[in-house]
Amino acid sequence: MKQTSIKSDRVADLLEKIVNYTGESKVDAVTVALERRLKDLERRNRAECTLAWLEAGDWSSLPEESKGKALTKGEQEELLGF
Repeated sequence: MKQTSIKSDRVADLLEKIVNYTGESKVDAVTVALERRLKDLERRNRAECTLAWLEAGDWSSLPEESKGKALTKGEQEELLGF
């Protein structure tokens, strides 16, 4: 098992507040926070990649009936790889 020691009063205070508020262990509170942060970063990266792809795309090749039409949730998830 890898161990990490964080020597920061601010982090310790934030962690203590979360533990007191949620009743979680410190390890669980840190795990949840890190998993959420990683998920957010991965989602942001996918969105940035999709935007770059869209900006670089050749819109003239899209069928007229597709232009101006919003994607369904399923279509969005398919494009983003969910």
